[in-house]
Amino acid sequence: MGRYSTMKLAFTLVILACWSKLSLASNTPESPDLGESQFLCESNLLSLNFSNAVITKIGQDFIGSQLITCLDLRKNQIEVIAPNAFSKLPKLKKLYLSNNKFSTARDIFTFGGHETLEILTANNAVRNAIYIDITIPGSYPNLEILFARENGFKDITATEKSPFPKLKILDLSGNRMTDTKFKNLLPSSLEHIYLNDNSFSTLKSLSKGSNVTTLILDNNRFTMIRDFSNNPNDIGLWLSAFHNLRHLSVAGNMISTIYSDFSGLNNLTYLNLSRNEISSLSSGAFQKLLQLETLDLSQNKIQEVIKMSSAINVTTLLLSCNKIQKVPANAFQQMPELRELSLKANLIEEVDVNSFAYLNYLETLDLSDNKLSSLPEGWTGAFNSLQILDLSENKFTSLESLSLSNTLPLVEVYLMANPLKYLDAGSFDNLPKNVTVDLAHRFHEGYPKC
Repeated sequence: MGRYSTMKLAFTLVILACWSKLSLASNTPESPDLGESQFLCESNLLSLNFSNAVITKIGQDFIGSQLITCLDLRKNQIEVIAPNAFSKLPKLKKLYLSNNKFSTARDIFTFGGHETLEILTANNAVRNAIYIDITIPGSYPNLEILFARENGFKDITATEKSPFPKLKILDLSGNRMTDTKFKNLLPSSLEHIYLNDNSFSTLKSLSKGSNVTTLILDNNRFTMIRDFSNNPNDIGLWLSAFHNLRHLSVAGNMISTIYSDFSGLNNLTYLNLSRNEISSLSSGAFQKLLQLETLDLSQNKIQEVIKMSSAINVTTLLLSCNKIQKVPANAFQQMPELRELSLKANLIEEVDVNSFAYLNYLETLDLSDNKLSSLPEGWTGAFNSLQILDLSENKFTSLESLSLSNTLPLVEVYLMANPLKYLDAGSFDNLPKNVTVDLAHRFHEGYPKC
């Protein structure tokens, strides 16, 4: 009786401690954040801040100075900018036009280029976005960063053949663009491209895309990824020219078919294909991605764990919110470097004793929100490094049904929303020493449901 009381008290304290311990943040890398706020006028630059000044028009030769390098015109009521409005600012490097009231997207660039400008931002600068083609007049021989989000561009051309020869970062997200003539304007210097939240169904590789390291294409209308095609009418996404690509995200599209083995993307470390229509993948789909570290296939229609034909070096694999029903033996044999594995929110009822064999380095395993009622004896045999195990929202009725070994290096086990019927002294005998059993939280507490 004494032993029972002691064990019960210790377990209660652990639960109370968990209330003050919010869930850990996911270590899944997100899109590189190169937002406008990172490039605002620095204190060491001579700048003029006219933001929120209720300016409605920028006339010709708006202001003149040999010293001004940064001009902030954000959050005004600007409807029109006259040609050569900034020609008397010969040292201007940064110009901010975001959040204004231009009549159409064509009015944003009417000042006609600038010789020294390095950064130009014009996000959400149009009063009412009317989806039209625009032509950018003039040249920007030193422009490195262009942000032009949410303005209603359908496509972009220019009066000059190469208006931005030094451009490194281009953000055209949120414009609902459908056409791709803008590709002809892009220089070989380009490193980061943001085209998310548009309406592209086809994008063929850029002829000068060899230096691009980041390509974000989330929330478009792509249905397939291709290596090549001889038919000019074929739709899809071609990636073969992006030889230095490291971060690729094509989440939230309608991709159901991948006709590509991603050959040529030898430097890719992050691939996000979540929120698509993928139901199956070939065993060799990712074999040529020799540097791949994170693969996100969550929120698709995958029914079976993908078996690779040869080993890959992925350290994070996200398969949450699919339709997987069981995890077969040696399912991840070709991914021995895995550190994080998420099978959350599938339909898993069965785990084989050898499902996770070869995963000696796995640190986090998420099996939450499935249909598991028990796990087989010995299923944790390969876990030399496992620290986090989330079994929340399953059908476990006792701690014994988890089949955990007391030699595991586990630090935290999450069991929220399981129909546990009893906890007695013997329930804790096979749990790892000093493990925290959390009945109140999930590991990724803030994650939305599928």
